[in-house]
Amino acid sequence: MRRALSLFAIFSSSLGLYACGASGETGEEFDYGIDAAAFADAGKRDGSTDGGKLDGSTDGATTDGSADGSSADASTGDAATDAGTVDAGPPDAGLPDLCANPTACASGASLGSVAGDTGSDFLQATGTSSKWLLVRVTENDSSLFSRPPLRARFTLIHNPNTRFDLFVYKAGNNGGGTRNCSSVSATGARGSTTNLATASLSWDDTTGFGGNDDSANVMVEVRHVSGPCGVGREWQLSVDGNAQ
Repeated sequence: MRRALSLFAIFSSSLGLYACGASGETGEEFDYGIDAAAFADAGKRDGSTDGGKLDGSTDGATTDGSADGSSADASTGDAATDAGTVDAGPPDAGLPDLCANPTACASGASLGSVAGDTGSDFLQATGTSSKWLLVRVTENDSSLFSRPPLRARFTLIHNPNTRFDLFVYKAGNNGGGTRNCSSVSATGARGSTTNLATASLSWDDTTGFGGNDDSANVMVEVRHVSGPCGVGREWQLSVDGNAQ
């Protein structure tokens, strides 16, 4: 019994010494272990996988493109934003028709006047769309004996890939400001040159010297038929007075 107690005392003493030695030699290691665990639980910036971080980790609220969390680009979604800007409407939706006539016949601009029975007056206009123009053909020869007719020739040249047609509308003689916008008097005829159209008008001098003025207003319509309009697709209109 004493032997057993002695052995137990020796064993206890040895164990106490070992514990003291461990505390003196390896206790510092336990302290590091405790610190490391505490550090692991804290929010840190070393690539760990938990805590609110800014270093590319995979969880938490991040702002640097992480895979989860309420990130800036994940919440907005570039693809969704781009998809919302696609124009699903028809081509050129909302844009003006470049070929349409910008004005009505009643408000078509005046190109000027040409003498219909003397000289060789000449007018010219250009454009890229349908258009109304007013030309005044005047009676200048009031001789009692000659009484030449009043004449005017209208020539339209256009781009081969964009066709415009030519229509002329003569109002009544000595009509002052009257405009004929509905009854066509002549249309442009085409020969072998398909991008050129010519129309002519002629009317008699109804009275001789001292009679009524046979001048007349002529509305000219350049009307788009086919092809694109705009810069590089211009047409040119020429008006020759006293010409057939």
